[in-house]
Amino acid sequence: MRRNYVSLRVTSQQADETLSLGDHRVAFTRVGLKRGNAFSVIFIHGRGGDRSLGVNDDTFGGDFNRLKNLVVQNDGSYYSPTVRDFGDGGVDAVFRLIGEVSKRNDGRPVILACASMGSFICWGVAKDVHAVSQLTGLAILGGAPNPDFSRIIAYRRRLPIYFTHGGDDPVYPAEKQIAFFRSLHSAGYPTRLTVFATGSHGTPIRMTDWWRLLNWTLAQGR
Repeated sequence: MRRNYVSLRVTSQQADETLSLGDHRVAFTRVGLKRGNAFSVIFIHGRGGDRSLGVNDDTFGGDFNRLKNLVVQNDGSYYSPTVRDFGDGGVDAVFRLIGEVSKRNDGRPVILACASMGSFICWGVAKDVHAVSQLTGLAILGGAPNPDFSRIIAYRRRLPIYFTHGGDDPVYPAEKQIAFFRSLHSAGYPTRLTVFATGSHGTPIRMTDWWRLLNWTLAQGR
């Protein structure tokens, strides 16, 4: 990593925490103040990851370093938890973390971003009316489409969704995500999609423009 493309000063505002939230012990890394932030971002990694992935300054072209700096410089906070279960247990743990983050920041905007298999967490959380009421938007980075989305509470509440996807993704084909996006867009749903031409499965966590993603999501007025 070329050091002129990253700023490590933000690591002074980075801390590891582990909380008991209901039946779950959730380990996460927080960047930014513990309370009183203007907005918050929670990033969910894919299979084989842990909380260190979403705060790594050196890998993925420094994209997470840019996200961390962007959030902190705009009075926000950033959370990168470890998710061991991508089924109901993981969904419940993340739902409880959303509640904790919302409480810490007096109900101010929370954006849930999910990469790869982590998208199952986003789609699971989107089924819960209380979780949806605490969220400002979802971001799906190289994730799976959700053919049942129109049947769940997030769709009825029109929770904004920002997609980024690799054009040559061999895990979740771009064509399916594009078709999903078009079905939402044609219905007037608040959504955006960026496809990285020739990009592979990991390209979105390297190339996502967080400034654009966060500005668009926060501007939806939730």
